[in-house]
Amino acid sequence: MTAAAGRRAVRRPVVIRSAVPALEWRASMSELHESGPSEAGAAAAESERLDAEAQELTRHMARTCLGLRSRAVSRTITKLFDDELRAHGLRATQFVLVGAIQNLGPLTAAELSDCLAMGRSTLSRNLRPLVEAGWVEYRKGAGRAQSICICDAGRRLLIDAAEAWQRGQDKSQALLGEGAAEQLTVLGTRLMKEHSDKRNGDCEGS
Repeated sequence: MTAAAGRRAVRRPVVIRSAVPALEWRASMSELHESGPSEAGAAAAESERLDAEAQELTRHMARTCLGLRSRAVSRTITKLFDDELRAHGLRATQFVLVGAIQNLGPLTAAELSDCLAMGRSTLSRNLRPLVEAGWVEYRKGAGRAQSICICDAGRRLLIDAAEAWQRGQDKSQALLGEGAAEQLTVLGTRLMKEHSDKRNGDCEGS
């Protein structure tokens, strides 16, 4: 067999193309043209409506939200006290805890949490360094409960840091203004008393 005859003898594979995919594609395009624009338009309109409603809501919240503003006030005032108390190795929350324990006398962690309207986990986290520093300690009380008591080192701390606390107090009052500072004091006292059921309303802070 000659080379030319051999080349003629090689047959190319026959590719059979199915018409089904093309038919399916045409059908899907037809459905898109029939229903797509209306559905897409409805979805776009709904998205636009949601955006407008959510935008109006968030603008109202930004102008009036008490939660947002109370957090901003709390962070600002806390920082004023933190800055003054830092030289004594304290944060504002820790100083308040030492003062409350001195003021209220020995009490359990649950009672202290109620008096200060402070979560148990937050209280435990802030008590730990105070115990490690020897400013407060746990003592065995009635039954299985342990009482939290102030130590002499804690009393010395209160006396030594009193001027720093007063500077933080003065700066906070100046920031708030006399009227707002008085209102905040009254409101805070009332809220703490409402959380002090176990102390019969005897918690007034430090």
